[in-house]
Amino acid sequence: MTCKLGTQRIREPKDALQKLQDMDTQGRVWSQDLILQVRDGWLQLLDIETKEELDSYRLDNIKAMDVALNTCSYNSILSITVQESGLPSISTLLFQCQEVGAQQLRNSLQKALEEELEQSRPRSGGLHPDQDRWRGPSMERPLPLEQAPPLERGPLPEQPYWRTPEHRITQANYIDCFQKIKYSFNLLGKLAIRLQETSAPEFVHILFKTLDSILVQCPDADLAAQVVSPLLTPKAIDLLQSCLSPPESNLWKGLGVAWTTSEAEWTGNEPPHYQPTFYDGWQPPEPSSLAPLRYQDSLSLRLGSTSHFAQEETYNNGPQSGNTNIRPSSPRPVKSVLKMQVLYEFEARNPQELTVVQGEVLEVLDHSKRWWLVKNEAGQSGYIPSNILEPLQLGGPGSQGQSPTRLAHAIRLLLEFTDTSYEEKQYICGEAPDYDRSQWLDVKFKLDLDFPNLPYLMDGKNKITQSNAILRYIARKHNMCGETEEEKIRVDIMENQIMDFRMQLIRLCYNSDHENMKPQYLEQLPGQLKLFSLFLGKFSWFAGEKLTFVDFLTYDVLDQNRMFEPKCLDEFPNLKAFMCRFEALEKIAAYLQSDRFFKMPINNKMAKWGNKCIC
Repeated sequence: MTCKLGTQRIREPKDALQKLQDMDTQGRVWSQDLILQVRDGWLQLLDIETKEELDSYRLDNIKAMDVALNTCSYNSILSITVQESGLPSISTLLFQCQEVGAQQLRNSLQKALEEELEQSRPRSGGLHPDQDRWRGPSMERPLPLEQAPPLERGPLPEQPYWRTPEHRITQANYIDCFQKIKYSFNLLGKLAIRLQETSAPEFVHILFKTLDSILVQCPDADLAAQVVSPLLTPKAIDLLQSCLSPPESNLWKGLGVAWTTSEAEWTGNEPPHYQPTFYDGWQPPEPSSLAPLRYQDSLSLRLGSTSHFAQEETYNNGPQSGNTNIRPSSPRPVKSVLKMQVLYEFEARNPQELTVVQGEVLEVLDHSKRWWLVKNEAGQSGYIPSNILEPLQLGGPGSQGQSPTRLAHAIRLLLEFTDTSYEEKQYICGEAPDYDRSQWLDVKFKLDLDFPNLPYLMDGKNKITQSNAILRYIARKHNMCGETEEEKIRVDIMENQIMDFRMQLIRLCYNSDHENMKPQYLEQLPGQLKLFSLFLGKFSWFAGEKLTFVDFLTYDVLDQNRMFEPKCLDEFPNLKAFMCRFEALEKIAAYLQSDRFFKMPINNKMAKWGNKCIC
């Protein structure tokens, strides 16, 4: 837990401990397993599974460490008080040390800090202490000598010539170099997905070697930190966070907030617009003043109609005419607004983060990283951990107690994601005790299906049954079955494994002894989920880094288990992150928030669980 000191309630570290005790008694504490690591003059907080850096603090910013034993249900607490880099605020971090006692961890950490500080004294300007060990080659030609735009603080009083061993370079020249490097990061953030022969991360590493070389030669170690314009774009920030090596990351953070804060989060005075000028006087053209093109609302109409009555078997039926221009009757928004609900309270520790309370509804602005940029109803924005969010409980009331089910949900999701036009045919099953199925049986053998069954899909002359066969058929049209051999193997494994897992829940839901069997299912559930968590590992998707049809299948099955036992994913952060990542896909988010989506029922009327709609 992180508590900012200096507020009315929390003035010193012991107040942070009291807040933890109060929150614990109210059941408002959520935990996250972390690894503490000392490296290159920084204390790093790493995710225990992905090893992704969640936060870091300079060693010389650590003000105190203390231990609290047996104070509440958290009986072995390590307290670390730090000052944020470049900020006046001081925070206290609280860690529950379960496997290694807090006192032992404090002693080991204190020793490591002393050794690290002794070996690597940070130089002025906030650059990382290990910089000399990875210094790039010295420049072979002089830096450009044109005058740069003045710093945003106003013109510098003088422009003296500073002498390096080989070149005479003015202060303005150094400023211009720093500005062009920041400008280059922004360009790479914009072009990252289009670069082919040399990737954006490769360019970033080249730029950091150049940046390090310039910093070594610059007489004023603080000069780079003073260069505010241009501020980095959110895409540039994301790119750097995703590809920097630890030394590069330390160098970047050491340059201060003018380099690490995006233009969207900058709270200081707005810096002047930056327009680069090159040695021959050339300037890149200004971005076009024309408004960006927008997708036009579809004018095509849907042929036929979709039934909206409660049915036991609802499946997707492609347009039998083969017409691929038919669109759903409900218009889709150009860009969806993704809203999520806060599961646990979170208190901001710096100006880039946002304090939120349990139950608060937030708009997600950027979900490309582990920490999401969100905006509250007051218009305030900032970053919070993605694993304290859950989707809004969506869905619409049925008509006279009846509503569509989400049977074949994975197929429907894939059709929506791929923007495939489809007409949905629904069949209704009667009430107990007979559960009349005549509506389906009357047409079952008249559809010319090789294996008459539900679900079925008709796309022109192609008539397909079996859920996974339908998923693969749609996925092949959009290259979503895996490309490399490794991806295809992972897809095949997941397709069969997740169906085995799904059948376990189905057997339970339809069993007349459902209530007595439920404890046994819940007992083995964590072990099953652990296997999926290990298989997913650090990947974004189950085949690797590319979305495939098995992610739609897996999402549906995990979501059903999450509805069956709401806390079942709490022990598996990467599975929770997968669910959030999937729900944040633009077309998926739009569908889940539309009146065409129904959360329940997920089974037909004969089931003992999941057979009722949510009204």
